[in-house]
Amino acid sequence: MASGGPEAGGGRRCALLAAALARGLRVRLRVRGGSMAPSLHDGQRIEIEPLRRPPRVGEVVACRVGDRLRVHRVVAFGPAGVVTRGDANGRDDPPLPLGEVLGRARAVGPPPPRWRRVARALRRRFAARPRRVRGR
Repeated sequence: MASGGPEAGGGRRCALLAAALARGLRVRLRVRGGSMAPSLHDGQRIEIEPLRRPPRVGEVVACRVGDRLRVHRVVAFGPAGVVTRGDANGRDDPPLPLGEVLGRARAVGPPPPRWRRVARALRRRFAARPRRVRGR
């Protein structure tokens, strides 16, 4: 699960996930990002099961947003569509049509140890910064 949330990037990956869920299969993947903390942590394993009924407010769902997958909690459901929000986010996501909600998500593994989450966050933060070498 990035865009600040637990998403699995890549259009092909999202299409494969949607196809597997459409066939009634459950899919496991790892959360990427911190928008669902403290419920789901970066690196934690989740299982997504196909939707058999419309999602309810409070459930965690996997949604297709463009060519990415977003896992957030349902905060509203109405004629405009399904409105989700990451637990750690301050505002709602734009409404999505019900057809873009692929399945329900649930945690299947414990969160990774805190030192791993901290190390991963530090790697992400400093890996993208170009370094300036002095004296050259």
